[in-house]
Amino acid sequence: MKKKLYIFNLIFFLTCSVYATEPTNNLCANADQIAIDDDGFATGVFESTHINITDATTELGEYFHSVQFSAGTDKKSIWYSFYLPTARAVRVRLTQDGEDIAENAAGFT
Repeated sequence: MKKKLYIFNLIFFLTCSVYATEPTNNLCANADQIAIDDDGFATGVFESTHINITDATTELGEYFHSVQFSAGTDKKSIWYSFYLPTARAVRVRLTQDGEDIAENAAGFT
């Protein structure tokens, strides 16, 4: 009985630690929405939430460009989405505090 309880506790705590630290937008279905004012017609700078990607993962079926595979930037992903009701140019920038991630160590798909 003790052994079964120990294994259950170990599995429970490992499961909790895995799920407790994943970013909330780790899965495509939970993409963080970047709100653009005026029903998507506003111009300017719009920021997402700040996410710690240390424990981010990938999910089955994700597409990574071949350049990301060769650069090794296909190991983690986080998801964002925004809505634009009309065609227009968009610039997406990755910014961070410090220099933990090199510019060539991140990709966008």
